[in-house]
Amino acid sequence: MKLVDYHIHSQYSSDSSAKLEDIAHSAITKGLKEIVITDHFEPTSVDNEYTYYNPIDQLVSIENLNEKLDGKLKIRQGVELGQPHHYSSLIRGVKAKVNFDYIIGSAHKDIHDIDVNQINYDLENLDIICRKYLKEVLSMVKDNQFDCVGHFDLIKRYASRQGITISIRPYQEQLEEIFKILINNGKGIEINTSGLREPMNRFMPDFDIVSFYKELGGEIVTIGSDAHYAKDVGEGLSLAIDMLRDVGFRYITVFDKRVANFEAITSKDKYYKLVI
Repeated sequence: MKLVDYHIHSQYSSDSSAKLEDIAHSAITKGLKEIVITDHFEPTSVDNEYTYYNPIDQLVSIENLNEKLDGKLKIRQGVELGQPHHYSSLIRGVKAKVNFDYIIGSAHKDIHDIDVNQINYDLENLDIICRKYLKEVLSMVKDNQFDCVGHFDLIKRYASRQGITISIRPYQEQLEEIFKILINNGKGIEINTSGLREPMNRFMPDFDIVSFYKELGGEIVTIGSDAHYAKDVGEGLSLAIDMLRDVGFRYITVFDKRVANFEAITSKDKYYKLVI
């Protein structure tokens, strides 16, 4: 099985200083064969991420590094779009300039540019938080400008940092609506392993939500570390594959110029021989 990491941030993200060369070295050391650099494009009125992003320079760097690597590792260019439904025309402009391999859609902020990491989960009504967050995800999914939803239940990351446990699994009606639109549009979800490096020590999303997605007919699923440091590239991917296998998935999804292809999940014995 080809081990891949489909969510990595580099020096071309405003929240990372990881050099592409260091990312590649870490990936090769850990046995990865393909990675996607998914730096942030998130135009807002309150930060500099819009002006910082330069996909053209990034692409040149990726192409040059791929030449140097000579087949040891394939680096693809992706992007993580922050709430693309808020800035549809700007997003379309970027997509027209760059032929991305893979696009993540993430709901980091609400319509007022309030980031989910700014919420006081101890004081706010958790039911209201969950419903507002899922409303944003639904709007993003309806806008349909991405390939997979990133860290589907992101709010639990920031709640856990405040010592609060939160789950969107009880909101079955909202989840079903979102998943059915995703499936009908040929889109998917990612298994984000960064939560394993957080106090909650969980995937985003976890087994219960992934199982419901599959139950409704979901097939497209990617895996990504959400690394912002080279050392975190590839972390938790083997565990994510184990979880997907337990849910009943036989494949993970990989992309080439936004065309989905499927990489078979091998048996556990074979897989561990590959990555250990």
